[in-house]
Amino acid sequence: HVEGALHIPMSDFVGRFGELTEAADDGRRVHVMCRVGGRSAQVTQYLVQQGIDAVNIDGGMQAWDGAGRPMVTDNGTPAFVL
Repeated sequence: HVEGALHIPMSDFVGRFGELTEAADDGRRVHVMCRVGGRSAQVTQYLVQQGIDAVNIDGGMQAWDGAGRPMVTDNGTPAFVL
Protein backbone atom coordinates (compact mmCIF):
# COMPACT_ATOMS: atom_id res chain seq x y z
CA HIS A 1 0.00 0.00 0.00
CA VAL A 2 0.95 3.65 -0.20
CA GLU A 3 3.09 4.82 2.71
CA GLY A 4 0.98 6.57 5.33
CA ALA A 5 -2.22 5.03 4.00
CA LEU A 6 -4.92 3.54 6.15
CA HIS A 7 -5.18 0.10 4.57
CA ILE A 8 -8.79 -1.12 4.77
CA PRO A 9 -9.78 -4.01 2.49
CA MET A 10 -13.26 -3.53 0.99
CA SER A 11 -14.44 -6.67 2.81
CA ASP A 12 -13.61 -4.93 6.13
CA PHE A 13 -14.90 -1.49 5.14
CA VAL A 14 -18.23 -1.53 7.00
CA GLY A 15 -16.68 -2.77 10.24
CA ARG A 16 -13.81 -0.28 10.06
CA PHE A 17 -15.75 2.73 8.76
CA GLY A 18 -15.17 4.56 12.06
CA GLU A 19 -11.40 4.41 11.54
CA LEU A 20 -11.79 6.15 8.21
CA THR A 21 -14.12 8.87 9.47
CA GLU A 22 -11.79 9.49 12.42
CA ALA A 23 -8.84 9.84 10.04
CA ALA A 24 -10.87 12.21 7.82
CA ASP A 25 -12.02 14.41 10.72
CA ASP A 26 -9.31 16.96 9.98
CA GLY A 27 -11.14 17.88 6.78
CA ARG A 28 -8.48 16.59 4.41
CA ARG A 29 -9.51 14.84 1.22
CA VAL A 30 -9.60 11.04 1.37
CA HIS A 31 -7.85 9.30 -1.54
CA VAL A 32 -9.27 5.83 -2.19
CA MET A 33 -7.33 3.17 -4.08
CA CYS A 34 -7.67 -0.52 -4.91
CA ARG A 35 -5.82 -2.71 -7.41
CA VAL A 36 -7.30 -1.22 -10.59
CA GLY A 37 -9.91 1.31 -9.45
CA GLY A 38 -13.27 -0.50 -9.58
CA ARG A 39 -13.82 -1.31 -5.91
CA SER A 40 -12.34 1.98 -4.81
CA ALA A 41 -14.78 3.82 -7.11
CA GLN A 42 -17.66 2.18 -5.24
CA VAL A 43 -16.20 3.09 -1.86
CA THR A 44 -15.51 6.65 -3.03
CA GLN A 45 -19.12 7.05 -4.16
CA TYR A 46 -20.34 5.87 -0.76
CA LEU A 47 -17.98 8.22 1.10
CA VAL A 48 -19.10 11.21 -0.96
CA GLN A 49 -22.73 10.31 -0.21
CA GLN A 50 -21.79 10.40 3.49
CA GLY A 51 -20.42 13.93 3.07
CA ILE A 52 -16.74 12.97 3.07
CA ASP A 53 -14.44 14.72 0.58
CA ALA A 54 -13.16 11.63 -1.26
CA VAL A 55 -11.62 10.89 -4.65
CA ASN A 56 -10.82 7.64 -6.45
CA ILE A 57 -7.24 7.18 -7.67
CA ASP A 58 -7.64 6.37 -11.36
CA GLY A 59 -5.86 3.16 -12.35
CA GLY A 60 -5.37 2.04 -8.74
CA MET A 61 -2.28 0.36 -7.37
CA GLN A 62 -1.35 -1.04 -10.78
CA ALA A 63 -1.02 2.47 -12.20
CA TRP A 64 0.72 3.68 -9.02
CA ASP A 65 3.28 0.87 -9.22
CA GLY A 66 3.64 1.25 -13.01
CA ALA A 67 4.55 4.91 -12.50
CA GLY A 68 7.32 3.86 -10.10
CA ARG A 69 5.70 5.45 -7.06
CA PRO A 70 6.71 4.11 -3.64
CA MET A 71 4.83 1.34 -1.85
CA VAL A 72 5.33 -0.32 1.53
CA THR A 73 4.27 -3.49 3.32
CA ASP A 74 3.38 -4.00 6.96
CA ASN A 75 6.17 -6.55 7.45
CA GLY A 76 8.99 -4.77 5.59
CA THR A 77 9.17 -7.19 2.66
CA PRO A 78 9.33 -5.77 -0.88
CA ALA A 79 5.94 -4.46 -2.01
CA PHE A 80 4.21 -5.68 -5.16
CA VAL A 81 0.74 -5.52 -6.70
CA LEU A 82 -1.06 -8.83 -7.12
